[in-house]
Amino acid sequence: MFLMLRRRLFVQLTFLVLFMALTSLARGQMFSERLVEYQRERTYLEYLEHVGECTRPDREIVIPGAAYSGSDDFVSLASLPGYDGVAVVSPETGYLEWNVDIEEPGLYNIAVYYYPLPGKDAIIERELMINGERPFAGSRFLQFRRMWKDAGPFLVDVLGNEIRSPQMEDPRWLEQPFADNLGYAQEPYQFCFERGVNTLRLISRTEPMAIGYLKVYQEETPPDYSQALSEYRAQGFAEAEDVFLKTQGEHSTLRSDSTLFPIADYGDPTLEPYHPAEIRLNTIGGNRFNRPGQWIAWEFEVPSDGLYKIAIKSSQGVIGTYSNRKVLIDGETPFAELNSIKFPYSSGYQMTVLGDSQTGEPYLIPLSKGRHELRLEVVLGDLSDVLRIAEDSLYELNTIYRRIIMITSGNPDPRRSYELARKLPDVMERIRKQARIFEGLVSDFAAVTGMEGGHTGILKQQAHLLKRMGDDPETIPRLLSEYRDNISAIGSWIFSTREQPLQIDYILVTSPDAALPEATASLGERIGHEFRALAASFTHDYTLIGDLPGGKGAEDREPLT
Repeated sequence: MFLMLRRRLFVQLTFLVLFMALTSLARGQMFSERLVEYQRERTYLEYLEHVGECTRPDREIVIPGAAYSGSDDFVSLASLPGYDGVAVVSPETGYLEWNVDIEEPGLYNIAVYYYPLPGKDAIIERELMINGERPFAGSRFLQFRRMWKDAGPFLVDVLGNEIRSPQMEDPRWLEQPFADNLGYAQEPYQFCFERGVNTLRLISRTEPMAIGYLKVYQEETPPDYSQALSEYRAQGFAEAEDVFLKTQGEHSTLRSDSTLFPIADYGDPTLEPYHPAEIRLNTIGGNRFNRPGQWIAWEFEVPSDGLYKIAIKSSQGVIGTYSNRKVLIDGETPFAELNSIKFPYSSGYQMTVLGDSQTGEPYLIPLSKGRHELRLEVVLGDLSDVLRIAEDSLYELNTIYRRIIMITSGNPDPRRSYELARKLPDVMERIRKQARIFEGLVSDFAAVTGMEGGHTGILKQQAHLLKRMGDDPETIPRLLSEYRDNISAIGSWIFSTREQPLQIDYILVTSPDAALPEATASLGERIGHEFRALAASFTHDYTLIGDLPGGKGAEDREPLT
């Protein structure tokens, strides 16, 4: 009897030990799988899907900055020029909270009326939390740019070279909606608010600013061009006559970055001003004017109310794609088509008329008599969806890679069969899905840009590689090194495609029937330029730094920023 009890106890203990071992093994496997899965924070699109179908109430709520409800430190208030009320100072660390009473729940936009305060001259960043939670990853990095201008007119040294003046900050009050600083979301962020009192918290990440007010509202969607033109004509606007205004790009009045200063281009005889050897600060932008959210503004004055044509002489040298700019007149987009104007690749400068790219008809833009501001802002345009999908796939490719090397190690034996199809059936399906996605990215990019060439080479290569891996899992150990290299290359492709450079010579505001000058140099002009540049190379010493008139040498000048 005693032996039977002991055997039964032994069997029970054995089963218990086996059960615990299997449970521990299963938990360990689940834990390992969680380790290799990239845990991305919820994206903006996932957030919108999560909140579901929400109304967009036609309401506007303004919360004075000074009416904050909480903070983690002493808060100072300030009266600043340009704002009648009292502003609250948001330092470069800490947080501020406001309560907002929502009578009708739904999706709302949020904007802040801010004034940049002295700091380290960097972009201002804040993180948003609503009711103690961060809505999505993009709300972690909300950017608010400073404003810059030339400290004075260009200087000219005794050798005839133009010297740019230092950049100085020109702080102003600006109302800015919370938006995607990467440019994937083309419209300002929308946030879901519950009925009742909601708490908004802005957490400082970098740089101080003053806040005049926060606004919870609905961003107006501009009408399309045909509707807007009918409204303009109904308001009495007619085509302007005999107007030809030219604004040089280097004479911009305001910029979002201190690096967007005038630059010299020697290589094109059609640029204004031009000299084959001496420095002429004749353009602005270039490779510095390439990140979503950057902008440059110019002012001009029209002689009468009317409908005008706008053209921009510019250069965009990225082969296989184009640059996008949002056009704002006096801080607003007159119609939807100006949310994204394409500047195609060209080997030199070209004239881009703001108009319908299909018909070639210029847009007629209403301007009242007097001064106006034109602002060009970097946006991704139709490329935003392609880049967003590519970035999502990049995370998925990394997860797939980590799942595979759990079986094969980082340096697999190409002659060994790892039976990946049996051990990782879900991964094989994910590989085949990514192959289809990359094939779609190639066709989508070609449809958006109208070009299919070297710029999509890495996408085609990855689609082909994934198809081989999905069709024959036994090839994966041999292809794993190429797969890993392609992940890095795709990341570089996303980064480079997100950049949207544009170099601007001048901007024209003319009557609709005005003839525009030729932007591309003729053969004779190019030959003449080369001869003049060659002759100057014998007489002009490019290594000399000339003194300024009055004996002020280079060592005495203010540093250029």
